[in-house]
Amino acid sequence: MSSDADTTRGWGRRAKVLVSPWQKYEIYVRLMREEVTVGAAATEAGVGPPLRS
Repeated sequence: MSSDADTTRGWGRRAKVLVSPWQKYEIYVRLMREEVTVGAAATEAGVGPPLRS
């Protein structure tokens, strides 16, 4: 989604990303259906570190 340059401030810490309750539910359902891994879901939501190839 966004690069680390867009979300960093200060001493290299990333800005806090808020995820709505609906988005959290969507992620939860996808995890329970095993459609996505935790890391991939976090990256898609923009809250986790980018996945390595």
